[in-house]
Amino acid sequence: MAYPLEIRYLVEGLRSKLAAESEIDQYESLFNLAAALLRRGHDIDLDSTASLLAVDVEDFARFARDVIKVAFGAPRMTTPGALL
Repeated sequence: MAYPLEIRYLVEGLRSKLAAESEIDQYESLFNLAAALLRRGHDIDLDSTASLLAVDVEDFARFARDVIKVAFGAPRMTTPGALL
């Protein structure tokens, strides 16, 4: 399935930030992409989206892997702790 232009732009933005930018920029780009994907799939407002994307520090790595897998088209892994 092809994403709309807005999502493709965010995917490419995250891809470039993962290669070169600061961690803060990477996190911001990741959350912007996650929010756009969530809002595209569900009819929810921005505040609800932010609440759903609030994750504990311990869960952040899994969250980041899952968002990247969805956005970049990688198959989801069902093994706990599996890396990208």
